[in-house]
Amino acid sequence: QALEAANHQVMESIRYARRIQEGILPDASVLALVMNEMAVLWEPLDLVGGDYCWMERRGGQALILVADCTGHGVPGAFMTMVVASALRRILDQPVLPRPDVILRELDRLVRHRLRQDAPHTAAVAAEGRAPWDLSDDGLDAGVCVYDEATGHLLYAGAGLSLTVIGPDGVTSHTGVRRSLGYRTLPPPASIPVHCHQVR
Repeated sequence: QALEAANHQVMESIRYARRIQEGILPDASVLALVMNEMAVLWEPLDLVGGDYCWMERRGGQALILVADCTGHGVPGAFMTMVVASALRRILDQPVLPRPDVILRELDRLVRHRLRQDAPHTAAVAAEGRAPWDLSDDGLDAGVCVYDEATGHLLYAGAGLSLTVIGPDGVTSHTGVRRSLGYRTLPPPASIPVHCHQVR
């Protein structure tokens, strides 16, 4: 009975956390005027999880970001909160930044917020923890910025690719083969931007 009560309490807490996590996800209708066929499928493995997306339309441009954060369940959900908070800070300017700029800033802010940019030995000594206790978490992400007037779509990815289906067949724009964040990985040296003409 004690085990059942404890399990019930944990599951109720996670169900409540799901409502909070769903609240930070965007409303797909934001891009309804730009895209006539659009769907968002969000099905975390353990009620909450590490998948995150963001959509925004501003000044004749539309932004879509998709991220796959470290971890499933509660740890993954915490990572989405870190990413959502960092993204808000990045997008807090009048003009949408280029996709590569967004990804580089996301990498920098995630490292900073998880204290991955602090010297490892100092952090370990100051907190009395072992090196394996420090955060080594991050994300794979892809960003599209679409210009409504020109029909140009700029894409940059870190660990994620963009698949384009058109009259010429199927093509894939590969992002850098490096994730964002992670204490044990160096920041991406450069992130290429792919330009695609949407027909």
